[in-house]
Amino acid sequence: MRGRKASAVDAVAQTEASAIAKERAQAIYEVYLGQCTVARACARLHVGPARFHQLQKQLMRSSVAGVEPRPAGRPRKLVTPEQAQLAALERARQAMQVELGMAETRAEIALVLPRVLQPAEAAAASAPEKKTRRRPSQRRPRAQRTRS
Repeated sequence: MRGRKASAVDAVAQTEASAIAKERAQAIYEVYLGQCTVARACARLHVGPARFHQLQKQLMRSSVAGVEPRPAGRPRKLVTPEQAQLAALERARQAMQVELGMAETRAEIALVLPRVLQPAEAAAASAPEKKTRRRPSQRRPRAQRTRS
């Protein structure tokens, strides 16, 4: 086999944890690998055999739980009802802000160009009704028509 041999004891030293947690994990792994006896590990950690076995079980449970398969990707954010309500209120506020801006713009245009924004009904009512005359017929009078 090529490369260097993996060592659990060396791997513990490279993890991010407190010094006490690293020392406990190193002692437990040394016992598993047969490099140290339980009595020696207990003396090094200043704990009794019962506590050592508790720590051993706890390490195994947490290490197995750590390699449990999980769904791929980032976990979903849980949205609380308060956060959902806050987001809805924020959307409503933004919509109202847009409507206010549009109303202000219409008011400014109405001041500068009053005829542009007149409603169609008001413009039709104020303008006199245009009368249309009927176009004269291009047909010849009946008497002038010839029969063929």
